[in-house]
Amino acid sequence: MKLKNNIAIFSVIGFFAICMAGYGIYSFSNRSKRTLEKQLVAMDGMRINLDFENAITVYDGIDSTYFPSNTRKLVLYVDSTSCSGCFLSHLVGYHDINDSLVAHGGELLVLLHPQRGRMEEIKTRMRHERYPFWCIVDVSGEFIAKNPELPENKLLHTFSLDEQSNVILVGDPTRNEKINELFYREVLK
Repeated sequence: MKLKNNIAIFSVIGFFAICMAGYGIYSFSNRSKRTLEKQLVAMDGMRINLDFENAITVYDGIDSTYFPSNTRKLVLYVDSTSCSGCFLSHLVGYHDINDSLVAHGGELLVLLHPQRGRMEEIKTRMRHERYPFWCIVDVSGEFIAKNPELPENKLLHTFSLDEQSNVILVGDPTRNEKINELFYREVLK
């Protein structure tokens, strides 16, 4: 009889623990969702500074000087906590987007702030791969220093800018169909 009571007690405790864990996950995901929503609202219309004093800029494999222009842009930012080399491997997926941007007078900017030990590899790869868009290696972390309000969440590191460098859309059009539709409807209008 005592064994049955112990099993019943452990079952109730186990069920209660599972319910609490589920509530904790639900609560955490709701908090995360609310935080993301707040960050998205904060980014709407945010002015992004694209002036660089200490950066390596490459266009189509050639060392060049980037001067921010008054055009619509898609910005892909990869900070030092991410693998810049891995990201470069996936840039082929942006060629169609780049072609559409160029056809509408816009440009694609790939901003990389690689880990210190990877700097030479990234520079060599950008020159060798000859990407038909701007690749900017932020050597000293200028981009974040000049844009400290940019959230740390990597989901928010791909965004579109209007002609005055204000954020008009957040998200990667190659990874989300709804963002892709918005990109073609709103950014390339």
